[in-house]
Amino acid sequence: MGHARPCYLWRMSRLRVLLLTALLTAGVVTATPTAHAQAAGCSRDDAKTRYLKGVDLFEEGDYQAALIEFKRSYECVENFNVLYNMGQVYFQLQDYANALETLQKYLDDGGKRIPQSRRTEVERDVEKLRSRVASVTIEVNEPGADISVDDVKIGKSPLAGPIVVSAGKRKFEALKPGFRSATKVEEIAGQENKEVSLELAPTTTIIQVPGDGGGGGTVVPEQPSEPAPVLPILFWSLTGASVITTAVMGGLALDAD
Repeated sequence: MGHARPCYLWRMSRLRVLLLTALLTAGVVTATPTAHAQAAGCSRDDAKTRYLKGVDLFEEGDYQAALIEFKRSYECVENFNVLYNMGQVYFQLQDYANALETLQKYLDDGGKRIPQSRRTEVERDVEKLRSRVASVTIEVNEPGADISVDDVKIGKSPLAGPIVVSAGKRKFEALKPGFRSATKVEEIAGQENKEVSLELAPTTTIIQVPGDGGGGGTVVPEQPSEPAPVLPILFWSLTGASVITTAVMGGLALDAD
């Protein structure tokens, strides 16, 4: 590892030089600023600054912050090469589902602008990622409930169909006003088809209260109980130094560790 560091720094310096050309050259790798960028007053220079900041953070091993900067850069200018970088960061975070989706979008958006050698490499990575994701069908007994996976909202019940999730321990939760939350933590294997059922129970019950002998019941709101603590799912970055670049200038392969 000690001998690889100088080469790593040289490649990062070279990345900065090539990046300025890639982001400032009209035609090949640039795009029209998005509506979000126009509303926020975001420019091509902002995209370049965000990207370079993301490279710095990636080099420091702060993958979460690097991903945010790359996302902001892409929101400013939808440069398909940035999708490649985002896909690599998702992989470092072991978020295989988002890595797969992002790299597939990179292939689709880049089209013939992606060199054949790079396309072959990314297609191989996509196949590898497909072995690390699973299809999950989430069933909730109440319609209109907010459904989240690993504390990220994905929609309301009933969902249109199965969703793709990364292999590993995943937390599924359903929330709806007037009901106690339903939470499950499941172990998901790669390429598995799994069904997860979440049962919501009302937070009000009928309790018989002594009265005038009429035999009726009184609706007494039940105090919501505290949900059982669930250990957070942590994504640990892979060990070893890695180098991230855009598609036109080489970069990090999924098995570069």
